[in-house]
Amino acid sequence: MCPPEEQPRDTAPCNTHTCTEWSIGDWGHCRIRRGRHRRCGRGQQERLVVCRDPNGPQLDEKQCHAADRPTHTRACKIPCSSKNQGRRRQRYRWKAGEWSPCSEACDRGVMYRNVTCIDTQMNETAVHNEYCVREGLARRKSSRRCNKHPCPFRWVASPWSECSNVCGPGMETRQVTCHVINHLGWIDPQPVTRGCNESKRPRNTRKCNLGHCQLGYYWKVKPWKTCQAACGKRGKQRRGIICVNAENQRMSGRMCSREQRPRKKQKCRSQPCGHTTCSEARTSLYVTVDGEYSLLVGGYNMSIFCLGMNTSNPQEYLTLPAGEEGNFAEIYNKILNHPDTCPHNGDRRSDCDCTQNDSSHSGYTSFSRIRLNTTSLIVDTYDFTFARAVDGHLVRYGEAGDCFSMAMCPQGAFSINLAGTALAVSPRTNWITRGTNAAHYINRLDDNQRILGRCGGYCGTCTPDPITGLKLSLRDG
Repeated sequence: MCPPEEQPRDTAPCNTHTCTEWSIGDWGHCRIRRGRHRRCGRGQQERLVVCRDPNGPQLDEKQCHAADRPTHTRACKIPCSSKNQGRRRQRYRWKAGEWSPCSEACDRGVMYRNVTCIDTQMNETAVHNEYCVREGLARRKSSRRCNKHPCPFRWVASPWSECSNVCGPGMETRQVTCHVINHLGWIDPQPVTRGCNESKRPRNTRKCNLGHCQLGYYWKVKPWKTCQAACGKRGKQRRGIICVNAENQRMSGRMCSREQRPRKKQKCRSQPCGHTTCSEARTSLYVTVDGEYSLLVGGYNMSIFCLGMNTSNPQEYLTLPAGEEGNFAEIYNKILNHPDTCPHNGDRRSDCDCTQNDSSHSGYTSFSRIRLNTTSLIVDTYDFTFARAVDGHLVRYGEAGDCFSMAMCPQGAFSINLAGTALAVSPRTNWITRGTNAAHYINRLDDNQRILGRCGGYCGTCTPDPITGLKLSLRDG
C-alpha cells in the first residue's frame, strides 16, 4: 500500500505573469509621401500602438507578445478630385494659448505662448504631444520675434583699451555713450546726455592679465583688423596675439599661460553699403565732375551735391528744392524812433515810425544749397558758397535779429524749408537769443521740415544753440 504523503500533486500553477494586451489608437490623417505642398495622392497613416496592463498602466513593449502586435502604419490615398473627400473629423489638434507681452519694447524682443495637444472627443483634454505628432499635424509656433524696430536710443561702446600693465593684473577701459538711433538703425555719432536705459549700460572697465611677471613671459596683442564681412553684414574680425619675453622678444606660444591668452577674434559689423562722403564717391566711382551723387546719409540713400570733385577734399551740399524764397536769413535794418513800444501788435509795417539802421550786421541772405556734414548731419551755417546777399551783409543760415525795439517785438526773420528732401530739422535743435532785450519765436511746421523764426531785440539775435548746432535728422517714413 502506497503512503499517502508520497502521492505526487495532480495540479500546478501556470501563467503566473501579468496578462498584457496591445492597445491601439485611431488612425491619423493620411500624410502624402512626396511633394511638400501636395494635398492629395498616395500616402501613409499612423496610429499609436502601446502595450498595456488590463488595469490601465502602459508597459514596455517587450512584455506583450510581439507576434500579436497590431501594425501602426498603413497605406492610404486622398483622391485628388475633391479636397475634402474621405476626410473625417479630426480627433486630436494643437491648441495655442494667448501670446505673452513682448520681452522688449524695441530692438527685437520675444513673445511666448503655450501650445498643447488636445483630445476633441474628451472635452479638449490635454494629452501627450505624441498624439498630434502621429496625426501628422505641424506644431504651431510657441515663440516669435516682436518689436523689431530699433530703440530711439542705444548705448554704444568703443573698443577696449590695451591692458594697463604689460604683465600682472591690470585694467582695460572703454567709452560708453548714449546715442540717438533712427528708424533705419542709423546711429547718430553725436552722443546725448539722456534717453538710454541706465540699467542696461555696458560696463566701461574690466580686469585683464597678460601673464605672470615673475615667469617673464606674457601675451602681447596687436590692433584689430578690418571686419571680414560684406558691407552692412555681421562677420568676424581678428587680431594678432604673440608671446613675448621681458625683452619684448617673440617666443613660442607654449611659453605663455594658455589660460591668460586674450581673445583672438570677435564679432563685428562692417560698414554700411554705399558712399557716405563725396570723397568716397570720388575714389570709388573714379569721377572728377561736380554734381549730384547718391550718398548714404542717416542710413538712407539721397542726392547730395558734391563740390570740388577734382580736388582731394570734395565737400557735400544739400540742394534745397524749396529754393531761395523758402530759405533765407535776415538781420532787419530798421529801428523804432520810440524803441520802448511795439506798434501794430508786432506786425511789420513799411510805414512804421522807424529810421534806417545801416549797421555792419544788417542784411538779407538767401540760400539754394547748404553745407552738410553727412556723418553728423550738422549744417555749417558759416558756409556761404551757395548763398546770395540780397541786401546788406551776409547772414548765417538759421539766424535772425534786429535792433528794432526793446519791448519784445522781434522783426528779424529766418526761414528753413527742407521740403523735397528726405531730411528735417532735428527736434534736438534749439535756438538761443543773444544781446539786449532779445526775444525769439520759433514755429516748427510740417514735422520740422519747415522752421520759421522771428528774432530781435535792442539789439538782439537768435542762432542755433552751438552745443548741438543746426542738426538735421532723417524723416520718419
